[in-house]
This record gives sequence, C-alpha cells and structure tokens, in this order.
Amino acid sequence: MKNHFIVYLLLVITSCSNESIDTNEEVNNQELTNYIFKTYNVGNDPNTIILERNFTIENDKIISSINTSTQSNNIVTTEYTYENNRISEVSRYIDGSLISIKNFTYNNEGNLSEYLNENIDSNQDSFYNKISFIHTADTIYGISNGSEDGINFDINFVEAKIVLDTNKNKTYQEIYDVNNDETSYTEYTYDSNNNILTSNKFEEINGTFFSVLSFSYTYENTINTLARIYEETYGRELLMLLNQHRELNTSALNYYDTKYITTNCFQSVTSSFFGNNLSAEFTSTANEDNYSTYSDYKTLDSGSTISRFSYDFIFE
Repeated sequence: MKNHFIVYLLLVITSCSNESIDTNEEVNNQELTNYIFKTYNVGNDPNTIILERNFTIENDKIISSINTSTQSNNIVTTEYTYENNRISEVSRYIDGSLISIKNFTYNNEGNLSEYLNENIDSNQDSFYNKISFIHTADTIYGISNGSEDGINFDINFVEAKIVLDTNKNKTYQEIYDVNNDETSYTEYTYDSNNNILTSNKFEEINGTFFSVLSFSYTYENTINTLARIYEETYGRELLMLLNQHRELNTSALNYYDTKYITTNCFQSVTSSFFGNNLSAEFTSTANEDNYSTYSDYKTLDSGSTISRFSYDFIFE
C-alpha cells in the first residue's frame, strides 16, 4: 500500500491557485450545466466507449459527478463541497460506500496551507496523505507525509519547491523523493494568454540531471471550457500545487494534464519521453461565443491511435 501511495503522491504534487482568470461569464444567457468525459476502446472501429463520467456544473463549479463503465457494474459518484466560495472537500463513493475524502485548508491570506486525503479500502481501513504548504515571497514549499491512523504522519514521501509567477503560473517545480534520495525538477514557459508553451522535466541519474520528459504546445483561438470549469472549481494556484484534476483510468503521458490550465484549446502537442516521440491529434468545436463545446484528444504512434478521450460541454 505504501508503494502505491508514493506513486500517487508523485502524481499528486505535479501541477497548479486560489485566484482564477475571469472567464465566469454567461454565454448568450446560456448556463453551463454539465460536461461529459469519455474514454474509448481504440481497438474497435468505430471506437466504443469504455468509461463515461457526467459532471454537474453550477456557476461554473463542479457540484457532483457520476460515472458508468463497460468494465464494471459499480456506480462511482463524487460530491464537491465549498466554503467561502472555495473548494473545501471532495468525497468519492462506490455503490454508496465512501472510499475517499479530500480536504483543503487555507491560511488567512486565502492560500492553500494543507491538503489531506483519506483513502478507505474494502476492509474500511484508511491510509492518509497530508501535504503541508509554506508560502514565502517567491517560493512555495510542500512537505508530504503519510499516516495509517490519521494522527501520526511519520511516513515520509516527498518534499517540493514550487515557483509561481504573478499570473499564478507555475514556472519551476522541484521534487525530492525522501525514500529514494532522488531529485527531479521541471521548468515551464507560458504565452501572454496564460497558455503553457513548454515543459521540460529533468531527473537526477548518478549525480547528473538528464531531460526525461518534455512537451511543447501550440493553440487554437477557441476558448478552453474545461479550464474555465477547473479554475472556478479549484482556483489556479491550487491546481498548480495539487494535481486534482486527473481522471481515473488514464495514463499520465497521454493525458495532457495542462489542458486544465490553458486558456485556449490545443492545436498541437509535441512530446518526448526519454527520447521517444509521440504525435497527437486534437479536434475542438465552439459555440458562437468561441467557448469549446466538444474536444477530442487522440495519441498516435506511427500513425495509429493508441489512446483517445473526449469532452462534451452542455450549455442550456
């Protein structure tokens, strides 16, 4: 179980704030009520849906979600709770039984000070992960520890250093893996519209840092409705600090996490993983106010689709 949570934490401490870009406008007096996330079996022609998750939206914030899957008869639901217009708790259930609770605590300045995640297994045993954040003038420090009783957080995981610019864009992140005594860091650049342009991750191997994972992006003019939802739900700073948007049953490399923090929809993405390149195809449609109503993401290897997922955005 501990190894599982170490992997989870390395994912969790990788991405994005309490201030949001002001995109919370009504579109032609239409309200954004739902978005639907789908993953596909790309081995079938036409592709068939594996998983579908429907999110209920109010005032551009996520209120709840429910998913159906061809691979499971379980009903998975999630509930979102807010206090003082900020996300405070996210609870997930399988067939009505609680399986996880995420709690968010803020300091007097409104910055995230603590993240606490309780995961509950089928035997009703819990494992806790707590990340404490210290905010300084130019750097945010995060310390992650685990606990089996929710009281003694004596299992060390990772320590992080994160630098945000004046627009709450993460420009630098450094992670130290306490157990393996290994350090990695990632550098990011952005355009004037807060779209990420490049990210380049370096890992320490025998005392030398090597580039292991890099992305570069170009964008359409279409406004990214997904980012509008997640900035209103979590806030940009929190998204930069915690990877709270990762969907279940998705791979990290082909999932393009940055789509949750970019103002516009992707036009192209170029990626390199230890020197191996993958190509991608993106399709977006928009309403007359230029907000995306549908986005489709495909990852290709030698011209063949190896993964696909999509989003439908419902305005009423």
